[in-house]
Amino acid sequence: MFDYLEDYAENCDIEIELDVIAICCEFSEYDSAMEAAKNYDFEPDDDDDEEDQEAAALEFLETETQVITFDGGVIIQDY
Repeated sequence: MFDYLEDYAENCDIEIELDVIAICCEFSEYDSAMEAAKNYDFEPDDDDDEEDQEAAALEFLETETQVITFDGGVIIQDY
């Protein structure tokens, strides 16, 4: 999350004040995109394999909210 915010501030040429409480209230971390998407009523295609379901879940989340992927999971902005 820190790396994402740092890159964002640098790319947009803005200064960001770190508000840890706001981040904790607005974002959630999940082990996978599928886990996150299921919390938002995403229904995977049963005919797809696990890899395709994960990709579809990530695509679903990216159309709905801000998604940060990292080794070990995803962080999404709650909505």
